[in-house]
Amino acid sequence: MSSWGILSASQAGVPLIDIDHTIFVQFILFLILMKIATRWLFRPFIEMSEKRTTNIEGAKQHAHDMLEEMSTLETRYTQSLTQARLKANATRQKFRTQTHQQRDTILNNAKTTASEKINNVQTTITHSKQIAHEQLLKESHAMGCTLASKILGRDIS
Repeated sequence: MSSWGILSASQAGVPLIDIDHTIFVQFILFLILMKIATRWLFRPFIEMSEKRTTNIEGAKQHAHDMLEEMSTLETRYTQSLTQARLKANATRQKFRTQTHQQRDTILNNAKTTASEKINNVQTTITHSKQIAHEQLLKESHAMGCTLASKILGRDIS
C-alpha cells in the first residue's frame, strides 16, 4: 500500500470527489461561514484598514498644512526681520546725521567764540601797543633831553 491515501483510492477505482446531495449542504455551510466571517472578521478588518488609511491621510494632510503654515510664518518672520533691519538702519543713519549736525554746530560755535576772543585780545593788544607807543613818544623826548644833559653836562630843554 502506498503512503499516499489519495493515490491508493484513485487506483482502486473509487472516485476522489463524489458529487451528490451533500454539495448543497456544503454550499449552505459555506455561505453561512462566509456571512459569519464577513460580519465578524472581514468587515472589522476592512473598517480598521479604512480608519487607519483615513488617519494616515489625515496625518499627511495635517503635516502638509503645518508645512504650509511654517512656510508662511517663516516668510512673515523674514519680512518682519528685514523691515526691522531697515528701520534700525534708518534710525541709526538719522541719529548719525543728527550727531554730525550737533558736532558741526558745536565746533562752529566754538570756532566763532574762539575767533571772537582772539579778535578781542588782538584789539586789546593793538590798543595797549598804541597807548604804550604814545607814552614812549612823550617820554622819549624828555628822556633824550635828560640823557643829553647828563652826557653834555649842561641843561638842554
